[in-house]
Amino acid sequence: MTQLPPPPGMPPHPARSRRLGVVVAIVLGVVVLAMVGVTAAAVLVVVKAMPDDETAEDAARDIAEALAHGDYNGLCEMYSDDARAEAFDARQFESCADMAEWERVAHGDGVEMRVLDVDQDGDKATVTYTVRSGLAEQTDELTLARRDGEWEMDAVADLDPRDHPSHSDLAGPLGTVVGLDEDAADCVADELLASDLTDAELQALIDDEVLSKEETRHMVSVFTDAAAACHLGPPPSDA
Repeated sequence: MTQLPPPPGMPPHPARSRRLGVVVAIVLGVVVLAMVGVTAAAVLVVVKAMPDDETAEDAARDIAEALAHGDYNGLCEMYSDDARAEAFDARQFESCADMAEWERVAHGDGVEMRVLDVDQDGDKATVTYTVRSGLAEQTDELTLARRDGEWEMDAVADLDPRDHPSHSDLAGPLGTVVGLDEDAADCVADELLASDLTDAELQALIDDEVLSKEETRHMVSVFTDAAAACHLGPPPSDA
């Protein structure tokens, strides 16, 4: 639209449209730059916040380091929910702290683990490893599964190379020496394996070794609890 000239004696109209256009351009430019800066900063924060993709090899290395440093609580957290529940049920643990305390008593300050091979297939992996404690050594496998980007032990792994008393090792003497019937011996054997008795104490029971007074009191306490859990009477005692 044509702009009328100013009345006589009045100064000419300022070039408002041009100046306004310049101001708008400057403001828009600042806003755009600010938005670009915020977007770039947001992207940078997101990138920094995103963890590096963990590989099955990384997970196996973490397991080995946890074992080496006696971090049994951390090791417990590396199990899947199902595997952890299985481990808890096997020895009547209520928490990772309970499991860690038992592992610490059974295995000491740490177990040496050497990863031999990691065979990954998608979100599953099989780890071949060797564990060593003292002079004992064994090679075995454990399975890993990736869930929500994190690798977990998908089953309870045998991470102790030492020989452990088995169910049948205990049930036999409970029948022949203690005089329990087969069902009762099986039940008590399960309870003893789930107790806080060490492998050495269980083996002493199997071998019918002479125990110290303190060891005997502990054994009687555990055996009494096992008998009660299996709905038996008090364990027979020597006259």
